[in-house]
Amino acid sequence: MLIIVIGLAMAAFILTDLLGSGGILFNDYTTIGEIDGKKIDRQEFATRIDELVQSNPQYGNFTVKQQADFVWNQLLREEIMGKEYKKLGMSVTADELRYDLINNPQVRQIQLFQDPNTGQFTEQSYNAGLNYLVENKDQNADFQNFWVQWVAFQKSVKDQSLVFKYNNAVEKGLYTPAALARADYIAGSQSYSVSFIQMPYAAISDSTITVSDSEKKAWYNAHKDQFKQEAVRNIEYINFPIVPSEADKEEVKAELAGLINDKVVYNTTTQVNDTIRGFANAENDSAFAAMYSDQPIDMGYYAAGQLPAILDTVLFDAEVGAMVGPYEEAGGYRLSKLSEIKFLPDSVKARHILISYQGAERSSATRSGQEAKALADSLFAVIKEDVSKFDAISTEYNDDLVAAGKGGDLGYFSQGQMATGFNNYCFYNKKGDIGLVFTQFGFHIIEITDQKGSNKSLRVTSIFRNVLSSEATIKDIYGKASSFASEAQRTEDYTALAEEKGYQLRPATNIKEFDDQIPGLGSSRKIVQWAWNEEREEGAIGLIDNNGQGYVVVVLTDIFEEGTTPMDKVMGRVTEGAINKKKGEQLVKQMQEAAANRTDIQAIAQVLNTTVKTQSLNRKSVAITGAGNEPEVIGAMVSMQPNVLSQPMAGERAAYMFIVTSVNEAYDKQEYADDQQNLNQGMRTRVAGQTFESIKESIDVEDRRAMFY
Repeated sequence: MLIIVIGLAMAAFILTDLLGSGGILFNDYTTIGEIDGKKIDRQEFATRIDELVQSNPQYGNFTVKQQADFVWNQLLREEIMGKEYKKLGMSVTADELRYDLINNPQVRQIQLFQDPNTGQFTEQSYNAGLNYLVENKDQNADFQNFWVQWVAFQKSVKDQSLVFKYNNAVEKGLYTPAALARADYIAGSQSYSVSFIQMPYAAISDSTITVSDSEKKAWYNAHKDQFKQEAVRNIEYINFPIVPSEADKEEVKAELAGLINDKVVYNTTTQVNDTIRGFANAENDSAFAAMYSDQPIDMGYYAAGQLPAILDTVLFDAEVGAMVGPYEEAGGYRLSKLSEIKFLPDSVKARHILISYQGAERSSATRSGQEAKALADSLFAVIKEDVSKFDAISTEYNDDLVAAGKGGDLGYFSQGQMATGFNNYCFYNKKGDIGLVFTQFGFHIIEITDQKGSNKSLRVTSIFRNVLSSEATIKDIYGKASSFASEAQRTEDYTALAEEKGYQLRPATNIKEFDDQIPGLGSSRKIVQWAWNEEREEGAIGLIDNNGQGYVVVVLTDIFEEGTTPMDKVMGRVTEGAINKKKGEQLVKQMQEAAANRTDIQAIAQVLNTTVKTQSLNRKSVAITGAGNEPEVIGAMVSMQPNVLSQPMAGERAAYMFIVTSVNEAYDKQEYADDQQNLNQGMRTRVAGQTFESIKESIDVEDRRAMFY
């Protein structure tokens, strides 16, 4: 009996939790979403993300959320448009794909597909290169990666060809009849000179107008179409950023200052005092700095004006060994020492042979990095032995095709024009020196052929230390955030509490379910997920760790579901609209009284103590001077018979009376072919952006990514 009772109690507890929270029994955690009836498996979706990053390494720098967004949009297009293509019998044949590939500028730049003798792309070299890739794709990691990228590229070209076919077919189906082109021409060309009285609602103080609840409701019901919206959340937040305290800064500053001079310390092993050299007396400045610096050591030389002002003004008149600091720099403190004074040329002339490899910047080479290094070492040894072979080796092996035709010659260049390693070798060594240098472009065999000028340059060695928030500082920041969150949950007015404590509440509105950015906070997916939690209610207050950047106290102020926003959520706009409606009625009545027994608009304006304005309009006009958008008023104006005084009418922002004083008729043209073409083109340019979206609107899509990413 006891076992049965305990078992029933546990079952009840588990079921209550699942029923109350939408637990795994009632949620499918293996499905990322559903597109037109097809379920998208979560594991397959994750595999697609992995394949995306493998075939396009640049996506590895994206957040997981951004990668998921990209893959989801890919799937949407594949599923939605795939059915369209199948229904219409559209496809891309092997011949069509081949045509698109061999005419693709990116393909033509790949060295594997270029003739090795001429460096030019040909169909024969493309065939040979493709066969070579297929035969060797399993030989090593470089070929395997290239093959994966090539397959993905082919697929993207094929997909794009299908998109082009489909969009082209839709575009051909769009046509503007001559009668419609004529009507559009008349609407834009026929103008109406209008004189009007404009009495703005803003001239009447809101405080003089009283509107009842029923009037507000009536206005809201009449304008519900203005309050259609997608599902969003609004929040207010206070950010408690994790930033170093003054104590943290002083601690780092003191540590750097302690590195300057020699120290005498007791050696427990030898039981005698040892002297440890400081930075000021270090035998090797770079080695010493490397032991203590949080940044790589800069071995460069800098002319006057190239160093930060704090160093430039002190060290250029100093001797080797002079020190500056510790001084504050963005994110930390720096201690700098003048390590060497050198006179460097203004410009250098050099020639080089580039041995590139697959994956290097701007490279179309297919050799691996190891193969490139071995080849470069071999050629360098030959040239060091006999420099006269430089031209011949450049012609045969140089991957810099422009320089190859000139024996590798690069002409004269100044400091900073070349990649860092290349630049440093040429300016820090002597005329006639030959070296092998690696840069992001590959391996360079360099000969310095000439140098001009001489500038005093300094090598400054620096120790930089980041200032990080200590554990005590982080605890203090968390304590402040936690304390405020706790008090805010207990008070009726968290806004007043924030003001009392000197904290700034910031609003963030229209947050969608898949957003990952919060204005003022940057990437804040955790906060979005918190606000969109189905159990969260308006007024909820939370304390969230914002990716280690700080602690954020968040208040969920509004929950808006898709559809029409409830009136109480837009009461400000509703009240303003109801007040303007009453103002319009009031001003229309004043105009009617002023117009009694009068037909001269100038006389009516004089009674109303205002002036008559004039404007030229056509049927495409949307704005009236002094009021902005007034579509109904403009519609009435261009529909009015000339020289007939209108009845008063209320617009969006003012009340009006008007008279059309003249009509500048638009005369028929002999033909409207150009107008038809322009309208056709205008419609067709929207096909690429709107066709897919319109089809997507017609099918059921359930997107559940927010549960996982």
